[in-house]
Amino acid sequence: MRKRPLVPAPAPTSELDRAALLDAARDYVEAAKAPNTRRAYRVQWAVFARWCEDHTRSALPAAAATLALYLTDRARLGRKVATLGLALSAVRAAHRDADLPDPADTPEVRTVWEGIRRTHGTAQRRATPLSVADLSAINDDLPRGKPRAARDRAMILVGFAGAFRRSELVALEVADLTFDGARGLLVRVPVRQTAS
Repeated sequence: MRKRPLVPAPAPTSELDRAALLDAARDYVEAAKAPNTRRAYRVQWAVFARWCEDHTRSALPAAAATLALYLTDRARLGRKVATLGLALSAVRAAHRDADLPDPADTPEVRTVWEGIRRTHGTAQRRATPLSVADLSAINDDLPRGKPRAARDRAMILVGFAGAFRRSELVALEVADLTFDGARGLLVRVPVRQTAS
C-alpha cells in the first residue's frame, strides 16, 4: 500500500506565473550590480568601444592584444590606475554577459596590467578622517530643538560610530535599527553589492 504525500504537489505554473517569475528574475539581474556600477561600466564600455572603432579593432569579442594595447594607450595618456581598473572590469563584464571568453584572463593582459599598476602606482586618494573634535564641532553647530537637526545629528553620530560609507548610511531605514538595553544601538546593514 502506497503512502500519500504529506504535502500536496504544487499546481503547474500558469503562463501568468511564468511572466511574473521572469519579471522577478529581471529585477534580480538588475539588482546584481549597484546602479552606480552599471552606470560606470556603461561609460567605460562606450570609451573602449569607441577606441576599438577608431583603431579598427573588435570590441566584442575583444582580442587580448586589443585590450592590452587599449590599457597601454590610456595609461600613456595619463588615465588613473583606478579608472583603468574600472575599464578593465567593464570589458570583462561585457564579455561575461555575452558568454564570451574573458580577454583579460590571459598572460598578455595580466602582465601589461601589472606593469601599469607598478609604474603608475595604485595608491588611492584618502580622505582626511573626521576626528572626535571635528565631530563635536559639527554637533555644536547644529541647531537645538529642530527635528531636522536632530535627524542630522543622529545620522552623523551613527555614521561615525559605525564607520559607515555614505551609501550605507543613506540606505539605512528605521527598521534597520534596534535598541538593545545591554548592547546599545544595533544596526543591520543591508547587503549591497559594491563596485567591482
